[in-house]
Amino acid sequence: THMFDRRRIEERNSNNTRAKYRRPDLESWTEEKCYKMFRFTYKEICQICHIIGLDNKLRFNSIKVTREFAMALLLYRLSFPRRLSDMVDIFGTAEDNIGRTVNGLSDILLQKFRYGLEFDERQFSKSNCEKFSRAISEKGAYYPNIVDFIDGTMQQTCRPKINEDQKALFNGWKHQHCIKFQAISTPDGITSSLSGPYVGRRNNRGMLNESQMLQRLQAHFGHISPEYEYCIYGDEAYWSTMHVIQSYRSPLRNEFEGEVNLSMSKVRVAIEMEFGKVSQLFRACK
Repeated sequence: THMFDRRRIEERNSNNTRAKYRRPDLESWTEEKCYKMFRFTYKEICQICHIIGLDNKLRFNSIKVTREFAMALLLYRLSFPRRLSDMVDIFGTAEDNIGRTVNGLSDILLQKFRYGLEFDERQFSKSNCEKFSRAISEKGAYYPNIVDFIDGTMQQTCRPKINEDQKALFNGWKHQHCIKFQAISTPDGITSSLSGPYVGRRNNRGMLNESQMLQRLQAHFGHISPEYEYCIYGDEAYWSTMHVIQSYRSPLRNEFEGEVNLSMSKVRVAIEMEFGKVSQLFRACK
């Protein structure tokens, strides 16, 4: 009798575990629900997985999931700062397996797009540069050869315990500990270059130098259009070079410099909007 009762208890616990970890059918979810949770519809998630070239089934240690389910987990995790334990009931998956899937897919995507993230040459093609410079000029920019905008952004961190780490991560301008990233945004709303992270004390010039972006721009722009010097535009935290134009520094020396800065600030808002868009849709990234 004792053995029989213990077997019934084990079967009941096993059934409860299977019921708890029953994965949802994401395909049956409405577009509104998917967009609210993942920022994409299920159909769009399928298209993204296909275009990226992910395997139909992904294995992370002992767990095996479909590529769409793994992408949904990652998107949900990034859409808002959430604990893994909060995702267990929604996705019918153990907390450890959610963590393995999210981290595993993140590693796959980073390996696939590492070099494209740092500098997407397709975005800087000759035809695109012609189109971008024309669009920016038509919006009232003073310079006719600007194709992209460069800027830095930061993410606040906890205060490190080690004194040397505190000094490295402390940003004197914002008076907080942080890590920084450098981005280049094109007028079509695409982040065409993203590099980092850098320590918080590194200024924009330091990030530009460490990323070797100047060398990349010189080699690439010189190749696609040696007769026309395309440039990217940044604020006064940068310095002007062959392919980088900075805004005039304050205090301005004359009215002309003020007019130039004003005309460029109106078009440079594109990169600020790009940072804001990412922060709005995927709050865990900010």
